[in-house]
Amino acid sequence: MVWSLHQSNSETGLQASSRCKPVETSVDSNVKISTQEASNPVDRGRYQHLVGKLIYLSHTRPDIAFAGNLVTWRSKKQTVVARSTTEAELRLVAHEICEVLWLKILLEELEVMVKLPLRIYCDNKVAINISHNLVHHNRTKHVEVDRYFIKEKIEDGTICMTYVPTTKQAADVLTKGLPRPLFEKLLDKLGMFNLYSPA
Repeated sequence: MVWSLHQSNSETGLQASSRCKPVETSVDSNVKISTQEASNPVDRGRYQHLVGKLIYLSHTRPDIAFAGNLVTWRSKKQTVVARSTTEAELRLVAHEICEVLWLKILLEELEVMVKLPLRIYCDNKVAINISHNLVHHNRTKHVEVDRYFIKEKIEDGTICMTYVPTTKQAADVLTKGLPRPLFEKLLDKLGMFNLYSPA
């Protein structure tokens, strides 16, 4: 038995997507976010309609069905107020180590061998130094558990922390408004590119 499915652009109503043009980064690097409502609300029904069409395509087109699936993802506000960027970074690194260790176990269950040490990239030199040096610091005493956890994983060879300059931190594409040249450079590092640009 042979199954065949054909979808023309007119069936999905997405024919206009072929005329899409790239735009500036989605968030202006100088914009200040406020709690006030936007003056021009988005048409919620149209948005939901388009999302539904995209979900339909992702479920019925085998060539694109697996291209956008997440393995792990989390975005949340820290439950405690960090008194410095270093403290926030230490908490973040400890959480990321847990996530990476879970992914390591998942891959090993799928019989994919993972080479140790796992590399954690951090753009905060002070956080890296504190992670390697457990001398008592008054300003970081409330993140002791995270510091010791990170230090333990460094010493047993599970992870190594590597400094990456802020200008090369690819994750910033997903979290900050960046100037267009830096945005495009970091997109390239992530393997993302404009399909319509001349080759």
